[in-house]
Amino acid sequence: MIDGYGSRLQCRSLVIELATLTCLLALVAAFGSTAGHAEVRVDGDATALRIAASQSQVADVLAALGPTLQVRVSASVALDKRIHGSYTGSLGQVLSRVLEGYNYVVKRRGPETEIIVIGVRGDRAVAVPPPPPAPARSLAAEWRGLSAKSAPARPQ
Repeated sequence: MIDGYGSRLQCRSLVIELATLTCLLALVAAFGSTAGHAEVRVDGDATALRIAASQSQVADVLAALGPTLQVRVSASVALDKRIHGSYTGSLGQVLSRVLEGYNYVVKRRGPETEIIVIGVRGDRAVAVPPPPPAPARSLAAEWRGLSAKSAPARPQ
């Protein structure tokens, strides 16, 4: 009877280990599927471009354009929107689809392209106060023909 009791304990221990292992595998599968595998492939040139993006952030896609097409990017907002799919066309056409939802400017200088991302579409602009007015010249200075910076010469 002691042998039967020991074998039941071993069986329960094995069942607990299997249940724990099953839970761990389920957690790994769940987190692995939500994290995804980000990948960006760039083929072609500025006139005929193809980008294949798989769960990639916009910043990663734009960074992948840098070495191939001499693209520089500066942004005042996080480019963390995730995109997935294939984008084909000219550089301008592809950028308009990749940067959908962002306000941006594209500057081209020869073979180099600079992309400046200003913000997210729909954000409110921040008002900048106007510069202070220039100092006015006094009537006396205008009458004498003196500027506000020059001083009259002193007699010696």
